[in-house]
Amino acid sequence: MSTEWLPLVVALPLLVAFLLQPLAHWLGVRAERPSPVLYGLSLMTIAATLWITLQLGSDVIAQPLSVTMGGFNTPVGINLYLDGLAYLLLLATQLALLLLWPAGAAVRTHVLLLVLAASSMGLALSGDLFNLYVFYELLAGAPFGLIA
Repeated sequence: MSTEWLPLVVALPLLVAFLLQPLAHWLGVRAERPSPVLYGLSLMTIAATLWITLQLGSDVIAQPLSVTMGGFNTPVGINLYLDGLAYLLLLATQLALLLLWPAGAAVRTHVLLLVLAASSMGLALSGDLFNLYVFYELLAGAPFGLIA
């Protein structure tokens, strides 16, 4: 599998998180009620990121992967870097999310958990200090909504 799939590990949970609320409205599910369909969609999203990570794992053992996005070189663009430690952190995060995802949670909780998942996976993949700070800010903001 090529390195173009690596940004999907962060982008897919964010995309599904932003689409869950309109999808819940379209299905007629209130935001404070649990929905088995949206629960399954959230779990499939995390499972898809786990599948992408496992597919990239054989490449990481031989040589670390680096993807620069945005059409800019490394100091300016977004740099995602996958090495052995980042691979281990990604696997631990994704497996913990799959095992501990709350079944009877409201739609808002699924949205915030997907943002939390994307930010923690982005934090593991961050290749420079600026993006590390951005993902850390996302990782700090999502639990506030979960606690509130």
